Amino acid sequence: MAFCTRCGAELPEGALVCPKCGKPTQATVQPTVVSYVRPPTRSEFDILGAISAGGVLIILALTWLVYPNLFNIVIDYLSSFGTYGRPVMPPYTLGQPIMFFLDAIGIWGIVIGGLRLALMHFPRKAVGDIMTGVFWLTLSYLLSEFYRGHIQGTTLIPVAIIALGVLVIIGMILRVATKPFLGPRAT
Repeated sequence: MAFCTRCGAELPEGALVCPKCGKPTQATVQPTVVSYVRPPTRSEFDILGAISAGGVLIILALTWLVYPNLFNIVIDYLSSFGTYGRPVMPPYTLGQPIMFFLDAIGIWGIVIGGLRLALMHFPRKAVGDIMTGVFWLTLSYLLSEFYRGHIQGTTLIPVAIIALGVLVIIGMILRVATKPFLGPRAT
């Protein structure tokens, strides 16, 4: 048996309002609760990210081993800025180690992206890894064309920026297109 909280009259069973005073009963008043529940986060360690960082360090060391005079070449190149009063295109002796490093990093990025897909370990990062690898390989190719004389120094940087823009657009399209297949996780 329920009673009205305003006038104290007995309420018939299932009454929406008090027959005496017209006050709505508890059944008609729904509490309005606005709350945000944060979805549980997965604190999964990205082991391939750590492996990738280790691979980059190994590639850096390999570049230094293959080109032991690299430090001296870099110092000479940087000191040439004072001679010309501005940054200049790196000489071929510096271009070779740069292209070696870019090729190795590009291939490494594609390999890590492929591993992410094969192992389904943060698979949506795979698109970024692969597209980054393709960019480094593209940049290495553009540098090689510059040193062969097929691309002018004044067009090398704009072409590299255009290549980066195209690869970013393709990467985002692939990332959105693969969302239904690889899952909603952005990581």
